[in-house]
Amino acid sequence: MSYSDPNYFSIHAVERAMQVLEQFLIGRQQELGITELSERLEIPKASVYRLVATLESRNFLRRNPESGRYGLGIRLFELGSSIPYLKHLRVLTQPFLRELSEALDGVTHFSVLNGAHIVFIEKMEWNKTMALRSAVGRLAPIHCTASGKAILGFLPANQRDEIIRQIEWIRFTKRTLMTSGDLLHDLMGVQERGYAVDDGESQESCFCIAAPVYSRQPHVPAGAVSVSKPNKTTEYDTEVVETVLYAARRITKALCGAPMYDPGKDLTYETLKA
Repeated sequence: MSYSDPNYFSIHAVERAMQVLEQFLIGRQQELGITELSERLEIPKASVYRLVATLESRNFLRRNPESGRYGLGIRLFELGSSIPYLKHLRVLTQPFLRELSEALDGVTHFSVLNGAHIVFIEKMEWNKTMALRSAVGRLAPIHCTASGKAILGFLPANQRDEIIRQIEWIRFTKRTLMTSGDLLHDLMGVQERGYAVDDGESQESCFCIAAPVYSRQPHVPAGAVSVSKPNKTTEYDTEVVETVLYAARRITKALCGAPMYDPGKDLTYETLKA
């Protein structure tokens, strides 16, 4: 092994600790126990316990006193929130997401690509009556979320295909797309419409529409803006779709440096026709 090998300087204990944290990304696990982590990582429970105890002491993991199981800790959120570019995206998208949530009475998100997943950068809930599993900083699979498909559908073909090869085809509902062929067929519709749909694919009784957002690279999405509502209605044919597309255009222009945000202009379907 030479100095040019990226594994040359690898520290085994640190690698193991990172592997523990990564287990919470698989299948969007909220909590995991020592036994489950031991089986997944194929290492003794005693070793897992020492790793978990160390991560807990530094607030990278938290222990649920009722179940005895572990979840991701606040320190990870603090680290993620301190990344300058992501912090900039949160601040920039907040007013748009707030207006979009209020205008459509839904839950809005701004998400970016992270491997074969998306990560929620910001979330707004005007009416907190809808229970979603999403949270700022949390990962979600790309193949069954509207935001994931909105980004994937407009990536260059080689980049899109490489990501599809990395997908772990986990079923979340009976509507979840489970093959690359089905996903590619869905993405053809995304490209034709200009937006993506999640019709109960990631969570039962949840309908979501998302549109890509661009930055300095005009042909590569920087992220996606979305709105989620409890059920699909005929409103989605006009008002919701056009309002989400309008929000995506406004965020795109803001990311590109144009002074597009006007707090005095309501984000409603009527403004689109003005």
